[in-house]
Amino acid sequence: MTHSINSLQGKLWRNILIIFGIMVVSYGAFRIVPIIRGVSIITTQPEKIIQDDNSITLNGIARHARSLSINGRSILIDPDGSFTEEIMLVSGVNKITLSAEDIRGRIHTKEIILNGNVNENTDLPEIKNLKTDTVEKEIEKIEPDTPVSEVENEDQLETIINN
Repeated sequence: MTHSINSLQGKLWRNILIIFGIMVVSYGAFRIVPIIRGVSIITTQPEKIIQDDNSITLNGIARHARSLSINGRSILIDPDGSFTEEIMLVSGVNKITLSAEDIRGRIHTKEIILNGNVNENTDLPEIKNLKTDTVEKEIEKIEPDTPVSEVENEDQLETIINN
């Protein structure tokens, strides 16, 4: 009878150890799979594809990310991976590229395309193309009789400047 009790206790301990081992392996797999899969970027999409405002607030989560950038500019992410960023829009097509890097150096990108319909009454700063102004002045110095509007392509511009 003692032999059968010892045998039952041994089987019980063996079964407990097997169950414990399965739990440890399962937990390890549960923790390692996201690291193996890499970064995932989840964003709240704007409600409309055509935006009437000159900016949107982009919210999301970059899971397992070490760093995150939007259109090449690094942004801060919270320890849980969440982020919020204000994005300025221009009239026409706006391509927003999110790039996240994980601890292994793998990069995941996500693109969002929006059509900006910026209101004409919005006070935006004037952006002046200094290079174009400089080229126009140089053309006028070289050939004062040639209106800048008649220059049709870069080859013609180089010919005027080089002569």
